This record gives sequence, structure tokens and C-alpha cells, in this order.
Amino acid sequence: MNPEKPYLRPVRPPGDPPRGGVRGPLPAVPLGYFILVNDEIEGPYTLGQLRSLWNGGGITSETLYCQEGFPGWVPLQIIIR
Repeated sequence: MNPEKPYLRPVRPPGDPPRGGVRGPLPAVPLGYFILVNDEIEGPYTLGQLRSLWNGGGITSETLYCQEGFPGWVPLQIIIR
């Protein structure tokens, strides 16, 4: 990975979503956050886009997200305050 351009590496959420749903690899995309909404993986989003969704009521502190390298899905309350 090029440390000056981390967005060039492929992003793939770890494992299966905790409530079932989508299986298989996601396409290579810019580094970002994936969220689980209604048992569907959405994204990638930037942190700014997640904040906009949060402020608009589209996601909550309990919405699960992940990034490449994460061991699993975790609630957004960890990164959005």
C-alpha cells in the first residue's frame, strides 16, 4: 500500500454481516467506511458522509460499520460523536 495514497487499496469488509445477508467480495473502491442498513452493506462512505447521514437521521449510534483490517462489525458510536 502506498502510504501517501491509502485510498488506492481495495476495501473489503470482514466476513459476513452479523445478521446474515451479503456474501462474497466487494469490488476495489476508495478507502472508506461500510455500513449495514436493513441487512444490506452500503458504502463506501467517507467520515464526512457518515456525519451527514447521522445529522439527517439516516443512521444511528447503533448502526454497524467496518473497514478493511477490522476484525468485525462495530457500532458507529465509536467514531461519530
